[in-house]
Amino acid sequence: MAEGVQTLRTKPSQTDRIGIGLLSAFVFFTLSALHLESSILVRFNFEMILFFCAAALYVPAFVLSDSPQMTGWMALVACLAMSPLLTSMVNQQDLRVLFDSEYRSWVKALLLLPLLPWICRKKPGRDVVVDALLAGLCIFCLIVQYRFHFLGEMRLLDDRPKVHVKNGDPNFICVLAAVAIPFALHKWRQAEKTKWVYFLVLLLLSYTVLVTESRMGLLSVGVGLAVAAVFARKGLRLAAVGVLGLLILGTVFLGDAVGRFRSLSDASNHQRWRSIQTGWQLAQEKPFFGFGWGESAKHFYRVTGHDRLMSEASPLAVHNTALQMWGELGFFGLVLFGALFFGALGAAFPAAKRGDPLGIAALSALTILSLNLLTLPLKSKDFVIVYLAIIVAVSLPLGGAIPNEGTKRC
Repeated sequence: MAEGVQTLRTKPSQTDRIGIGLLSAFVFFTLSALHLESSILVRFNFEMILFFCAAALYVPAFVLSDSPQMTGWMALVACLAMSPLLTSMVNQQDLRVLFDSEYRSWVKALLLLPLLPWICRKKPGRDVVVDALLAGLCIFCLIVQYRFHFLGEMRLLDDRPKVHVKNGDPNFICVLAAVAIPFALHKWRQAEKTKWVYFLVLLLLSYTVLVTESRMGLLSVGVGLAVAAVFARKGLRLAAVGVLGLLILGTVFLGDAVGRFRSLSDASNHQRWRSIQTGWQLAQEKPFFGFGWGESAKHFYRVTGHDRLMSEASPLAVHNTALQMWGELGFFGLVLFGALFFGALGAAFPAAKRGDPLGIAALSALTILSLNLLTLPLKSKDFVIVYLAIIVAVSLPLGGAIPNEGTKRC
């Protein structure tokens, strides 16, 4: 029998079924933002209800667990969630970060990190979570395509999507779709009866990436698929190379991505460089506890001397996740976020090294995400944390870090 893991059919308990459904719904709505189209669901904080119902089921099981890995993730999550509160107190900001909706979404997403691995220890849980990820991104991409092509929502300067929804900036649209491509590729290869469905999802994600013409986004997908090809066996390797070839052809013949690569010294990159200078300066001024959650954009004009009107009308966040974390939450927050990222890497790499297709997808997705974070602000922080949580959750059992229930080695 080939090396790897053979899955045994196990019947989930009623608690597992309900918990998997609730947490998967939370992942779906966080990534698709579909519920934000309904004023009723927004008013009743639909995401929060889903999350706390799932947490009520799994927190007792987690507390009673003797897994040191689970305990470690919970401790990391708690410290990272409290770091903005600490820097708020140090900067005498009266804990106003508690009233920031983005901070609350960030905390909800962080709490997925210990709960998702608990349901993903079984194959049915892993399958449903990945399907929820792809379903959410599929809906999000359809919304983007509709608003871009039919409603004409675009940037005035470069004709790229500027969609009036959560995460509607072209660079955020690109990273959301790009990170999902390895998971769609994995499901397409593994599916039997529904192969064509996952193929259509893969095409939709790829086309959405191409429409945004995001330079780092396109490069990151190439690197991520190359990583998948290195670790994968022949069939998956050929599929990854094929998708990469299609993306290269699309980059050349669709839109003006080639023109954007030729004009690297444009206003967009100049502003990014100024924002990075801002982040570095803030990190030097308050290295230990930073200036506070979301405060970096307020210092853009002061540090770089950029046009005051533009700086006040449209504040530019630091376009580098590590520097933004350092400038806003200090070295304390940066180390915690680094531990989260390298924890995800430590979960995904052993699974990919073993040749598990889902582990390879997780490592490829993490590669794509990490490259994009080099040039993106940690603005919509919840989707970044959700992606890291999914990568950790699906990888830990495959790499042997937590019991992989319902499987046996062959």
